[in-house]
Amino acid sequence: MKDIILESARELASMASEREEYAMVIYEDGSRAVFKGAAMEVLIPLAGQHGRAVAVIHTHPVPRTAPSLQDLAVLVSMTRLGIVPAYLATAYFSSGKVTVTLYTATRPIPRGAEKVIADQALKYEELNYINAFSPSTSEKQLREQHALLSRLGISVERYQIATQ
Repeated sequence: MKDIILESARELASMASEREEYAMVIYEDGSRAVFKGAAMEVLIPLAGQHGRAVAVIHTHPVPRTAPSLQDLAVLVSMTRLGIVPAYLATAYFSSGKVTVTLYTATRPIPRGAEKVIADQALKYEELNYINAFSPSTSEKQLREQHALLSRLGISVERYQIATQ
């Protein structure tokens, strides 16, 4: 699945725009669907005629490699739908490279953990807006979130891939 996610991230990076966010959803039957949204959001259907979403890959049009509060909510929702493992990836395109951050929920997220995740993520939502999405804020968020998420059965991996 990881190779499919990385290739999907590369494909989405070719669509990257500062004005629109894109997402690709991979469903249980293997089908893929691409969705286009606004600058800071894209609606993602987690269930439909092709089953439940097993992976969600989406672009971040601002210089941000860490997940937003909404991104983490999607991952929690996927595990609530019974998808384990569940994959969520962010793709940020810059200088001919795509930085892909892959979150894999390896077990169901415990009830109540979403509040702890949301509280930490909300702190970084505010910092990101205040600091105009500085890469150093994103890196700090990744390190701190990784420590929390790993205790909840969510692994975090980072990849840099060329767009060609």
